[in-house]
Amino acid sequence: MIALLLGSFAAAQEPVAPPPAPPEVVRETPEQVHDALRALRAELLAAVQARDVDRMLGSLHPDVVFTTPNGVGLRGREAVKGYIGKMLDGPSAIVTDFAFDVRSDELSLLYDDDTAIAWGPSTDRFVLATGQTYVVESRWSATLVRVDGKWLVASAHSSANLFDNAVLTEAARWLPRVGLGAAAGGLAFGLAVGFLLGRRRK
Repeated sequence: MIALLLGSFAAAQEPVAPPPAPPEVVRETPEQVHDALRALRAELLAAVQARDVDRMLGSLHPDVVFTTPNGVGLRGREAVKGYIGKMLDGPSAIVTDFAFDVRSDELSLLYDDDTAIAWGPSTDRFVLATGQTYVVESRWSATLVRVDGKWLVASAHSSANLFDNAVLTEAARWLPRVGLGAAAGGLAFGLAVGFLLGRRRK
């Protein structure tokens, strides 16, 4: 009995092993984050180049907010898909071809581990269904978020200079012709009305 008690006492005095330490969290360096953001940009531009809409949508957050170059506000992947289809497909398509040369002013601003903002210039080329080609210098900005380890575009905005762009220049080139045509039309209309009134007076 004494031996059993002594054995139990000895066992009770044995040191208890400490719990295992939690795995060390390895934090990304800023350069690694920027590399991941560059990969997102490359993937999105490759999808645009391939005209692969579903692949484009894979780089967008499900609730993405997008303001288009022509001032349309969109929310959600399906809205973006519908807009692209309207602009590019079907008998009422406006654009037949396009290309973007997107650049960044500087490295994205990193607000925390999962949020970044990028911005910069872009040279955009559009071929319209009418056959006209426009090259427009625009500005863009985007908010990027990481969801389940994957970086996605949460919001994007694109706009051109309201007072100096290729479309405005083309309109200005045609304005004198339109004005001259309108003046000639107005003169012809005035002469016709005067002729009819003169006949009635007679």
